[in-house]
Amino acid sequence: MTESFADDLRQRYRACRLRGRANYCAAYLFLILAVSSSAVATLSVAAELWPKAVNAVLAALPGAMYLVNRQFRFEERSKWWFEKFYVIEGLYRGLVRERRDEAEISKELTLQSKALAARWPGFGKAPTQ
Repeated sequence: MTESFADDLRQRYRACRLRGRANYCAAYLFLILAVSSSAVATLSVAAELWPKAVNAVLAALPGAMYLVNRQFRFEERSKWWFEKFYVIEGLYRGLVRERRDEAEISKELTLQSKALAARWPGFGKAPTQ
């Protein structure tokens, strides 16, 4: 029974690490796209490379990329996923290396998952009073 629970924990922490990396990459991809499109728009207008409509779209891209990055909160989500990764990886090591009780690990996983779920960075921040 311990082996299948250990496998489940291993799968979970690997998935968290993958999602953390994906969100980290997304955050910087949108940042790079925003800066690049700003530079291309500037050069395009200065050199009169494309029609006004194309230049307008290029000029709007940095703002759109910023909004996407801000709204989806990729960097905050990356931190959240890596925090969850470290929690689950620690529980996995506790089970496999330290030979802690499976029931104890399971209870701790439930508590940690609830605590992390309460801090999930959703889409933007809710208005406060």
